[in-house]
Amino acid sequence: MKLYHDFSHSEDFSLFYETSEKGNVEILFFNAKINIIPDEIINLEYLGWLSINNSSLSSNSLNLIGENLKNLEILEITNSSITYIPNSICELVKLEYIDFSNNNIVEIPKEFSNLINLETLILDNNEIELFPSFLCNLKTL
Repeated sequence: MKLYHDFSHSEDFSLFYETSEKGNVEILFFNAKINIIPDEIINLEYLGWLSINNSSLSSNSLNLIGENLKNLEILEITNSSITYIPNSICELVKLEYIDFSNNNIVEIPKEFSNLINLETLILDNNEIELFPSFLCNLKTL
C-alpha cells in the first residue's frame, strides 16, 4: 500500500509529521511557500514521488534531495526559485521523470548523463539557451 500525503492546499505539516510512520510515505505533494526541505521529508527513504510547487526553495536546498532520497522516480519542482540543478540530483539513478518547469535554470549539468532511467525531462520556461548534446546519449529519454 502506498502512503500518500497532499499538502496542495495547506501549509500545516504537523499532520504529516505525526502520520509518516518510519518513512513509509511514497508520494508527497507540496504547493506551499516552503524555503527549506524539512528533515522529516529528507528522511523518507521510500519516497518515490516528490512534487513541490510554488515554493521559495533555493538550488542549494535540492542538494539534500540528491543526497538522501535515493528511491525517487518522479521529481517535480515547478514555479520555484531554482537557478541551477545540483550535481547531487544526477546521482538519483532511479529517476524516470523530472519536471523543473517555470524556474530560472540556466544550464543542465553534464552529470545528467548518469540518469540512465530518465524518460521525461520537462524544463519549460527556464533560462536555458542551449540544449546540451550529451542528453542525446540517454537512451530512454
